[in-house]
Amino acid sequence: MTDSKKTFTYIGLAMVIAYAVIFAFSNFVFAPLLLKADMEKLIETIGPSLTLLLTDVPNMIFLLVFWLVIRRIPKSDWQKETMSFKSLLQVFVMMYAVSMVFHLIGLSISQAAPAGGTEQLDMINQMVSSGIPTGIMMTVIIAPVLEELIFRKLMLDRIRNYGEKTAIVFSALCFGLFHQNLTQFLFAFSVGLFLGYVYCKTGKVIYTMIMHALLNLVSSSIMLLLPQLTNGTGGMVILAVMAVVIVALFIMGFVQLIRHLRKKDLRLDNSMITAIPSGEVVKTVYLNPCVMLFIGYTTASIVMGLMNITF
Repeated sequence: MTDSKKTFTYIGLAMVIAYAVIFAFSNFVFAPLLLKADMEKLIETIGPSLTLLLTDVPNMIFLLVFWLVIRRIPKSDWQKETMSFKSLLQVFVMMYAVSMVFHLIGLSISQAAPAGGTEQLDMINQMVSSGIPTGIMMTVIIAPVLEELIFRKLMLDRIRNYGEKTAIVFSALCFGLFHQNLTQFLFAFSVGLFLGYVYCKTGKVIYTMIMHALLNLVSSSIMLLLPQLTNGTGGMVILAVMAVVIVALFIMGFVQLIRHLRKKDLRLDNSMITAIPSGEVVKTVYLNPCVMLFIGYTTASIVMGLMNITF
């Protein structure tokens, strides 16, 4: 087995094993404990915020299992570049604009499906009902840190040598499928392309964590603050200002994207001798049995969610 096939076999296997572990933990350990626990005493002891944040334990387990499986895969060695604050800001606004379009497409399809977008509505309601501090902590701090460690730091460190284009698209696909619902899949996939680009150029996961956190803050701020801002003139003014800022980011993002595409500034390095030839990417990466198993499982979860099928 060549190094590239071995690497993607391990990564696909790591994703599958991680899902199997958190499935077992969630259904046979975590859920029964929550059912047996006196929720009122639990909330009184550690507070409502920490009680809700316990739901992030499976994702922490996912990170640990994923690392344990792939930790022996050699890391890529490359000449890292520096990106100015201006360049990072330009990537951010482009990422915001593109991800919002993908988000709206996913949301429209989800609402037209038999399930009627109930998964997305449930997620929004959970964020709002959890309160602003907890909602911000979950979406702006915990999620970006865990997800960037998995899909940028751990994954791209090990597959960048097979070509930046191949590595970025694959990691973005895994990042999207990880969320297991259509709206977040399209949103996360588009976000993963830009964050993968930044990481491949700089090798600095702190950059992608900050950009991810800022994107989640901007994207979720209206949902979290809407109940509080709809009361009173002052709240409506703040809401209007936020809407103007978001529209401005959207317009600036597409202006920057068109300009960069015309100038061909967003170059990817596929010149390394270990890069997978373009004609062999599908066979080596996506037709890998372990990768296919991961893609099949997560795609089935997305389809079942759209069709409102549960087991």
